[in-house]
Amino acid sequence: MFELHNVYSLSDISKYKIEYVSMFAQFNNKWIICHLKDTNKYDCPGGKIEKNEKPLQAAMRELYEETGATKSDCVPLFIYCINSDKGLSYGIQYFCNIVKMEKIPDYEMDMIEFHENIPFEKLKTPEIHKQLFSYINDIMKSGIF
Repeated sequence: MFELHNVYSLSDISKYKIEYVSMFAQFNNKWIICHLKDTNKYDCPGGKIEKNEKPLQAAMRELYEETGATKSDCVPLFIYCINSDKGLSYGIQYFCNIVKMEKIPDYEMDMIEFHENIPFEKLKTPEIHKQLFSYINDIMKSGIF
């Protein structure tokens, strides 16, 4: 069971052990979701930050591995905290505008889909993604980017 526990300002980053990155990504103004191999589930790009990797490096790596993005602009927006059976874990939420893509590498995703609106019901954690996206929507409406 996963649930969104809270979100925090990036200015508080030193207070938390950031383990994950998550991206809401667009290409040609279409939202991208990724199909997980050998499942009927989709997810937004994201994953674990590897040892000696900075969060932005992890975001760019995951974006390439899961979408084939070779050029993109990624903006960190906020820190999120997920509560699970294992306790609390923290990540950074990004908005990424993909400029250039190539074929998806043969890792954990086997295809991507492009949508006018994100089909949250297809995602493996729809409620968490809806909540995270509501924060992004507020930021986008504010005119910050």
